[in-house]
Amino acid sequence: MANIYLTEQGSVVGKTGNRLIVRKDDVVLLDVPCDKIDSVLIFGNVQVTTQAVHEMFEHGIELAMRYSGGIPRLG
Repeated sequence: MANIYLTEQGSVVGKTGNRLIVRKDDVVLLDVPCDKIDSVLIFGNVQVTTQAVHEMFEHGIELAMRYSGGIPRLG
């Protein structure tokens, strides 16, 4: 199985059925079945839909987010 590293700034991770879809500006950058993924690692300005997060958790896919500026601050 695979680890997915998402570094394309401004991209969005969504889902269709049991597949994760990464898009940017209406262009599909990645389309992969969830049963082929171990983990998704996100670096920087990449959005993830609630539906995609739910699908990842349903399939036991680990999700990690890392920002170049360190830990994001709230407030």
